[in-house]
Amino acid sequence: MVYPTDAITKTINASGSQTLYLETGNATRTILGVSIQQANLASDSEILCGNEQVIKNYAKNTEFNLINKICKGDLVFNKTGNDEAELIITYVNRDITLPKTEPFFTYGNIVESVFLFLIFMVAFYSFIHFSLNRIKVDFKQK
Repeated sequence: MVYPTDAITKTINASGSQTLYLETGNATRTILGVSIQQANLASDSEILCGNEQVIKNYAKNTEFNLINKICKGDLVFNKTGNDEAELIITYVNRDITLPKTEPFFTYGNIVESVFLFLIFMVAFYSFIHFSLNRIKVDFKQK
């Protein structure tokens, strides 16, 4: 899977009962994928986005799932029990269904365009200069 360039992937190891805030605020996020691995069967883990449950792991391993879930609010990892768990989550801090707002031109595009324009102008000037000299030579020979 190819993720967007602004995708964030976090790997978190948690031991014992914990509540971890991965992201805070009321921003819109798109969760692209989640995996939860448990050391034993003594705990449950869940991911919440705002008040909405994104995924819950019932004392088992949850393989990496591509979910593309759009949500608003804090991104929270809740873990119960005394064993260890590992979370892998990939998300972007925007609604992935909306177009990404970027400027039409960046400084790199402008510099590249000027450089290509100069190369074109040198080639055009060389072509005109060569053609005029050839016409001049042909005219003198007649």
